[in-house]
Amino acid sequence: MEASSTTKPVNQELDPRWEGLCHHIHTTDDISFKLLALVPLVSIGGIASTLLKDEPEFTPLVALLSLFAAAVTLAIWIWERRNIQTCRWLLCRAAELEEHTYGAVKAGQFFATPAKPGGKGKTEAEQLIYSLTIAAWLLLPGAVLASQSPGTVSLATLLGAGAYALAAGRLGRHAWRALREKIKIDPDFKRNCREA
Repeated sequence: MEASSTTKPVNQELDPRWEGLCHHIHTTDDISFKLLALVPLVSIGGIASTLLKDEPEFTPLVALLSLFAAAVTLAIWIWERRNIQTCRWLLCRAAELEEHTYGAVKAGQFFATPAKPGGKGKTEAEQLIYSLTIAAWLLLPGAVLASQSPGTVSLATLLGAGAYALAAGRLGRHAWRALREKIKIDPDFKRNCREA
C-alpha cells in the first residue's frame, strides 16, 4: 500500500527541531560541495597555467605560490573538518529524533540508514580530494625543476629548490597529520547514526 504524497512522517509534521536539523544538514552539505568544486578547479587552473608555459622555470615566485596554495588548501580542509563534524552531529541528532518518534522498528531519513558502500563515503572522498590537491601544489616546483634542461639550472636555483623542499616537507607533514586525524563527535549521539 502506497502512502499518500501529502502524508508526512509524524516527526516532520510535529517537531520543528527535525525541520531545523534538516535545514542545517543541507546547509553544511551545500558548503562542502561548493568547496569540493572550487578547490580542485582553482588548483588545476593555477597548476596548468604554470606548467603549460613554453619553458616553465623554477623561480622563487613558483615556490612561494605553491607553498601558499598548499597552505590555503590545508586551512580550508581544517575548516571543512569542523564542518564534517558539525554535519555528523546534526545527522545523529536527527536520527535520535526519528528513533524517539518511530521507535527502533522503522528506518527514517536519518535513523537506521544504509552503511556506506565499501565503508567509504563523503568524508573519505573529501580527504582524498584535499590530499591530492595539497600534494599537487607541493610537487609543482619539483615538476617544474625536473622539466628544465640540466645545463640551465644554476647553483642559486638548486639552493632555492633545497630551501623549498625543506618548507614543503614541513607543510606536507602538517597536512598529513591533519588529513589523517579522525573526525569524532560526542559518543552519546553516535549510537544509531551513520557517518557521512
